[in-house]
Amino acid sequence: MLSWRKQGRRGKYKMIYNGGIFRRSLTIVEKCVKGYLKWLSESRLNRKIPLLIIVLLMITCAWSVWVHSAKHRVALSFLEASPSAEASPKRIRPAAPRFARIPAVPRTTTQEASVHKVVKYGQGEGEVGLRRENGETPTGPESYSVDANGNVLVADLVNHRIVIYSKDGTYLRNINLAGIEINDIAVDQKSRVYVFDQIKLTLYQYDAQGALQSSLKLNPADITTRGYFHVANGAIYFADAANSDVLIANLESGSLTAADTSIKRTSNGVHGTRGSIYSINLVKDQGFAVQELDQARQQTILKMNIPLEGVVAATFIGEDQDQRFYIQTERLVEKSVVLEVLTFNVAGEKEGTTTIPENDYAIWTTKLVTVMPCGTIVQFLPQQDQAKLNVFGQ
Repeated sequence: MLSWRKQGRRGKYKMIYNGGIFRRSLTIVEKCVKGYLKWLSESRLNRKIPLLIIVLLMITCAWSVWVHSAKHRVALSFLEASPSAEASPKRIRPAAPRFARIPAVPRTTTQEASVHKVVKYGQGEGEVGLRRENGETPTGPESYSVDANGNVLVADLVNHRIVIYSKDGTYLRNINLAGIEINDIAVDQKSRVYVFDQIKLTLYQYDAQGALQSSLKLNPADITTRGYFHVANGAIYFADAANSDVLIANLESGSLTAADTSIKRTSNGVHGTRGSIYSINLVKDQGFAVQELDQARQQTILKMNIPLEGVVAATFIGEDQDQRFYIQTERLVEKSVVLEVLTFNVAGEKEGTTTIPENDYAIWTTKLVTVMPCGTIVQFLPQQDQAKLNVFGQ
């Protein structure tokens, strides 16, 4: 509580503040008011006008406290809305068949990979390159993707090729791309491969056999942070570090066509393959909120609040053919980072958690884990002395 007292008939005014959560935000205002009151007590001016100024200062003080706390109240409101430790989904439009509520089916948390393949570093068949120079951070496979058949395509940056493995980890073949810096790859439903060359700032399109179909020079302003390319609904997007998409190209003609720059090409969230945009609002160490937006109708169709102690990152990583969606999280537990994937059904109900046992990445990668159309979770892990292909829930 804030009050004012005057000591003696001609004494100085004194501000009395009895505590509260906004103590710090009043410090500067308190000093200013005290200085003014000191001048006022020594002044011979008419006291009516200064008294009015005092009232205005008090109103300004109260307003500044309210503004300071507004953002804090909004950020934590979702944690107060649900007392339970699980997700509390709120479906905005439950009557539509596409978004009908279905019973949650509990799934067992997975700790061990059903496929665990060690990939050696080198130039041989089934190997990927890793280059170390002068004690600097190693250069190696920065990206991978999965196709409609469940094959895993790894961007072998050092050897200028794409190495393809089956979903059980068997080496299949290479796609040689001489002269191309393969910094990122993505695959569409027709198994066409998209390769991003960061040096040339160019996106290339290849068929499943590796024949060049088209290419597109990109605008540097669209690629301002690290991120990854992905294909959704006949378009190619770049998801930046803030989990926001930038429309890069259209695929309506089957070839890469530059996006129309006269329209808004950015979205607050990442596009899924079934017409939704998923945005995540993280409150570090406490939890996160997920919002699903219908892209065509521009309507919010799902809101859910996920309290999660120790969380430091949350990322939408994809959907499966059964309309489940997957959120990758990183939690800090006893000074170690725990990597997990949370699975939700179409109604926003949590179905399971997959804990990824290993996460000692030796180099930066565009993604940590990804999900196949069948719901299988895939991890390609470049470590110091070898890489590992881990498949969970096959």
